[in-house]
Amino acid sequence: MYYPRLRLRLADVYKYALYNITATAALDGRHGCFAERNPLLVETCPVYIKSFPGESQPAGFYDLVPDKFWERSFMNAPLNTRAWVMQERFLSPRILHCGRDQLIWQCSEMFASETYPNGYLNDGWVSGYRDKVEIRTPNLDGVDKPLKVWKQLLYYYNKCNLTQQQDKLIAISGLAKAIQPLIGGDYFAGLWGQSLPNQLLWSVSRNPTVNFIPRRPDKYCAPTWSWASVIADILPAGPGTDSLAKDPEESSMIQILECQVNPVTDNVFGQLSGGHLTINGWLRS
Repeated sequence: MYYPRLRLRLADVYKYALYNITATAALDGRHGCFAERNPLLVETCPVYIKSFPGESQPAGFYDLVPDKFWERSFMNAPLNTRAWVMQERFLSPRILHCGRDQLIWQCSEMFASETYPNGYLNDGWVSGYRDKVEIRTPNLDGVDKPLKVWKQLLYYYNKCNLTQQQDKLIAISGLAKAIQPLIGGDYFAGLWGQSLPNQLLWSVSRNPTVNFIPRRPDKYCAPTWSWASVIADILPAGPGTDSLAKDPEESSMIQILECQVNPVTDNVFGQLSGGHLTINGWLRS
């Protein structure tokens, strides 16, 4: 059975939970949180390095870690490639991830693991991940460019997998609802009315992965002017579209005359049955 109203409430489960325990390494529901592992993989491997050719790094002991450790253990873990899990990752105040080799702790203050119980080192993956998409509820007041955060969420979200393509807007509805007070204005099928002319500048990646060859879903998801209307690796609006202008049409070549969407339920962030957009602008001859 398909229950769109019930699915819309999942975001509140994550948002108001004390903490979540996730089977991050599980391929599907048949696998649990526990797996056989080599405990030696949890231990650090310190090595003494006398010098770094061509660099000013001081001599001393350094930890050897597997190449792309963070990407393999967390970012590309099976559970984190599922679109529905995006809300759980960014709305939950605390998460205990049961990974393939070790436990990983995630909260608003830090990422930690059995290898690094006091927090991960400031590597590119961890610091970049936190700085770009840190919008959990306790930190919403600290987001200075909410449209930029939204674009980055869409970038990650559209790389994830959905079993039911009509869930495209429902599965991100909790994040949209959480960030809406910062952006303000109306919400139209994944786009924000406060900056709609710029929001319409999304595009499809020219280098799609095998899993995301651009195509239309079999069932209706959203109007064709929304990124949610295609199954593809989406590139949100480009640089210079992160600010909330007082008049979004001030620097635009088009004028929004009318924009409307038709929600299936009374929740505008959820599934849609239709929508239309009327604009006025110049045509290139």
